[in-house]
Amino acid sequence: ALAEAWKLPPYVVAVIKHQHAPSNAGEHRRLVSVVHLANSLAIMAGIGIGADGLAYEIDVPSIDLLGLPQGFIQGTTLSLLDDVESAEELVALG
Repeated sequence: ALAEAWKLPPYVVAVIKHQHAPSNAGEHRRLVSVVHLANSLAIMAGIGIGADGLAYEIDVPSIDLLGLPQGFIQGTTLSLLDDVESAEELVALG
């Protein structure tokens, strides 16, 4: 409601409203699926975990909609974890 009151574009409203359930996003489902999966990967890497972080579920139809291969989430999460670890090491050096 706030995003609509601020007159944000419909695709931004859809992302805000449906990022945890992309299948409900209608015409903006593809964009909402990308945001959903990016958010899921960040949470799995330990970035931005809130009280509900460990209970977060990936919307499998989003993976299919985007045509991502099986194992994409697992492989990307492992790569992201390595990148986060490398960044933390660089920050520690400074």
